[in-house]
Amino acid sequence: IEDLSYELLNTDRRGILLVAEMGFGKSALISHIVCSYDKQSSAYPMFEKTTVIHFCKYDSNLTLDRGIFVRNMAGKLSSLYPEFGNIINTDTTAMTYLSSSKCLEDPSGCFDYTVLNPLRKSTLGYNTQMIIIIDALDECIETGPNNIFSFLHEKIYLLPPQIKFLLTSRNISNIRTNLPSGIFVYKNPLFWEKNLQDIKKYLRQKLENKMLSEQYQQMLSGMGPSDDVQKLAELCGRNFLFLTHALEF
Repeated sequence: IEDLSYELLNTDRRGILLVAEMGFGKSALISHIVCSYDKQSSAYPMFEKTTVIHFCKYDSNLTLDRGIFVRNMAGKLSSLYPEFGNIINTDTTAMTYLSSSKCLEDPSGCFDYTVLNPLRKSTLGYNTQMIIIIDALDECIETGPNNIFSFLHEKIYLLPPQIKFLLTSRNISNIRTNLPSGIFVYKNPLFWEKNLQDIKKYLRQKLENKMLSEQYQQMLSGMGPSDDVQKLAELCGRNFLFLTHALEF
């Protein structure tokens, strides 16, 4: 978490894409960040700067529509920053977009009038560091070429440099190799080591149950003499979701 926070908040990167397969714990990590109210938490610096959070779900059109994404972004920024809200409230074109279906019909114009222009007119974009989080970006491409990912590709470079993005996705080449300028894939090996440590810690806690421990000892006996925790960690392939479901049966 500390390294991720440093890369996002203390470098000139526009954003970071966290790539991992389903079940790794990407959404759990995002939940940890956005719930880190405790100032002692290692995720608090990111929590403190997070202004917009968007979760993509392939089976929910409300989460995939570019116009709704922009409208929600404008609404959140208005609620957090009175200066931003006042600029929108005194702009008849911006208000027309937000009070009608125009954002859905014209997401690009909606973005220009309700997000980009207010940021440029206010002191926020250049004096206030912000993080926009989008989880499961791979699910945002389910609507075809006019999706939230392609929209980000078109618009990120227009935003003030103090606005950073934290994105998560499965390892899909269409996303990984077509990132907007300034967005980098996070590659710190310590992140993967931490994932393995968390899996082993979880396993040790679960295997304190004697009945469960004996059951898995029998199942793993044919794999050689090494530690049961290590064997199970290898079997689950760093997939935390698979592991938690497997231990329920």
